[in-house]
Amino acid sequence: IIMNKNELFTLWVEGELDEFTKLCLKSWLRLGYTIKLFMYDEPSPLDISEFPQVQFLDASDIIEYNEELESYAEQADWFRFNYLYLNGGTWIDTDEFLIKKIPDHNIIISSEACKKTGAYAVKGRDFTPNIGVLRFPKGNKIIEETINKCNNAIKKELKSNSNRNSLMKIFQKIVLRICPKLVSHPFEYCPISWAYCKDIYCLPNIKSTNKFMIVQPDMGYIIQHSVGIHLWRNLALQKGYYDKKIDNCIFNKLLGLVN
Repeated sequence: IIMNKNELFTLWVEGELDEFTKLCLKSWLRLGYTIKLFMYDEPSPLDISEFPQVQFLDASDIIEYNEELESYAEQADWFRFNYLYLNGGTWIDTDEFLIKKIPDHNIIISSEACKKTGAYAVKGRDFTPNIGVLRFPKGNKIIEETINKCNNAIKKELKSNSNRNSLMKIFQKIVLRICPKLVSHPFEYCPISWAYCKDIYCLPNIKSTNKFMIVQPDMGYIIQHSVGIHLWRNLALQKGYYDKKIDNCIFNKLLGLVN
């Protein structure tokens, strides 16, 4: 089965699309991608009219909404793993802005920089896999094991009422055990680290400071070399960075590229 690498799929659980998603959708469309946007809710007529090129689809046709999961983020994790196993393809987060086309690899696993000093510092590696951009063939064994272990973890938690690892952490452990060399460098899809999230909204460029020993390129390097930029929606909203954004910030400059 030949994978359509010019097609992206993603999930927006419910409600009208936010400004992060609209910006990122425009960046994908600008590069000529076809987009499958799945929802567990009826899409807004305003969103359909603004994005007539996007296919708005029912997420329940892939996997039913799982009431046992803890958040919309986990619903998205559960959905993407099941879609990848059943269909194969390229998943992309709704806060991933694309600068250029995604490389023509059969497997893609994005990553982010690790904290190297202080509490929760990671020893032995500079970055860790994440699930912002994923591409796998249909029926892949890594995804199959991920789904099985996630299922077991959810059932175990329900029986024992104990905390469990997030679904992303289950996937990360499997990837680091089986195929760590397939993980992309953070500069490809997440060149602005979580530690510099504020700069996306409050500065016109990235400060060249050292936070937690994370190497951080400036925007000139990112625009030239990176595939995409993760905009850290949840962190930006939680910390209030998005609400305080300045006119010439990085976010607004990206907006200018697609409008």
